[in-house]
Amino acid sequence: MPDPPMALFADWEDWKEAALSWIERQDQPWTADDLRAEMEPGRPNWPGAVINTASRRDLIELTGRVVKSSVKSRKGSLLPVWRTK
Repeated sequence: MPDPPMALFADWEDWKEAALSWIERQDQPWTADDLRAEMEPGRPNWPGAVINTASRRDLIELTGRVVKSSVKSRKGSLLPVWRTK
């Protein structure tokens, strides 16, 4: 059985690939809350990390809008709205 850090890495890689696939299929604007709602629970920072990856790969762009988060743990923080290119 792999050590916990290696197991976490495998989980992260699987989660990241599934999240990037979800992002690529979007034809309507979306937020990190939408991504969180569609994915299996992961670490709290994973949605942001995947969004950063997608942005660096030039898969997404900002729409210029922000909305309040509906996730209780996010305490109504403002989220940028993204569009898949």
